[in-house]
Amino acid sequence: MGRLGNASARVPAMVMNVLPLRVAAGEGSVEAFSRALGRQLSQGRKHGRYRGEQLRRDLGLVGAQQRLHGPLVNVQPFYAPRVSPGGQATLEGLGTGPVDELTLGYRGDGQRVLDLEIEANPALYRREDVQAHAARLLHFVSAALDADDIATVPLATADEAQQVVHGFNATAHGLPQTTLVELLQQGMDRDPQATALVCARWASARAAWWWWRCHARWNW
Repeated sequence: MGRLGNASARVPAMVMNVLPLRVAAGEGSVEAFSRALGRQLSQGRKHGRYRGEQLRRDLGLVGAQQRLHGPLVNVQPFYAPRVSPGGQATLEGLGTGPVDELTLGYRGDGQRVLDLEIEANPALYRREDVQAHAARLLHFVSAALDADDIATVPLATADEAQQVVHGFNATAHGLPQTTLVELLQQGMDRDPQATALVCARWASARAAWWWWRCHARWNW
């Protein structure tokens, strides 16, 4: 919020700025974790007049492929439009500007309404990926409201957790009732000239045994 604390707060102008925010996995109550992030945001506002464009130049990151930051969190502490007596109006945000990667938007009135929005660069994200992020974000926020400890808030949805724990590990499959001798005989029957054994220490033809040779040795 580059316009806060000065005259531009009441003047239509493009004065938004992007400040760094590092979020580390924490422990303790959700409230304490949120308040710590709030204090970190307040500290970042001290550098709000250091424009991102200037920072990009100072770091030598000028260019279409030189991104200064990754995902953004856009907190918009306004929801209801200002209206004159006798008038009615609704607020509809059509866009928040260009999106280099991914932007998570929060807009609300601080009392009853909270909108969660996700905007993504179509060159980097597929539609289904963005929809999955939206479902994941809503699940995370809903779980955080009911959680006591921030460490217990799940990052994945219930379906994703089910897929990771049970779906990816569902490797059970039927195996034939047989013995090692029968398997060796099947290899011999398929192709007696095929390689059966190879010595990893020697990379030569003499280090390999064919099925027919193995068959002759075990029947010797």
